[in-house]
Amino acid sequence: MKPIGLMFGPTKVQLGVVFVAAGKYHVLAGFVIFAIFEAAYFVHFNFFRVEPDLMALLSDYKWATLGLFLALFGSTLSDYDLFYKCLSPWHHRSVITHSALIPTIALLTYLYPSRIHNYAILIVCFMLGFASHLFLDYFPSVDVEKLIKKTKYTEAVETITSSLLIGLTPVESLSKENLKKLSGTYNIHFPQKILIKKKMRKTLTPKLTRIWLIFHGIIVLAYGMFLFAIFVPIL
Repeated sequence: MKPIGLMFGPTKVQLGVVFVAAGKYHVLAGFVIFAIFEAAYFVHFNFFRVEPDLMALLSDYKWATLGLFLALFGSTLSDYDLFYKCLSPWHHRSVITHSALIPTIALLTYLYPSRIHNYAILIVCFMLGFASHLFLDYFPSVDVEKLIKKTKYTEAVETITSSLLIGLTPVESLSKENLKKLSGTYNIHFPQKILIKKKMRKTLTPKLTRIWLIFHGIIVLAYGMFLFAIFVPIL
């Protein structure tokens, strides 16, 4: 039996390396989102309301651990398609993992009558993490870790700034060089070719990919806000 790396081929190995590099930023985003949310949640219930049960829940390290885990899980779940793509027709940034489908299934499962409603806040953490992934994928991937290791901090800042500017610039106004950064695994992939703008394609165009990521990111964020408003008594 050949080593698994050779079985997958150089492309698979490279994608694995990209996943590890990009995954770090998604983990960081999930952690930051959770920290901000927990801080705001804690301040609200400790200074503006008297909710002993919720305050007890906040002070429970188990809640914080589970909430953080679900936020990090949500922020990285979409990129798990890199691991199974070699066994199926799916590609990275597949229409399944980079859409509101998985959060919708989670939401519908959660809404089914059960005692789990007492822990709506945990599902909110997952939704926030998942939404952060889709919003972050709107911008072209950058790997500044090598630059930081070489103490090239100025170049690292310029690389991040360039990614932000590319993301904020309309596709029609991008140079050919920058447009190349919005190709390949940047675009949303389908398992089979579909008709897109009178052409049979397996991927969305960069412009449609942007719209897709923002649209589905907003949906997932709305799911989190809905659960927070309905099942957590803050009003």
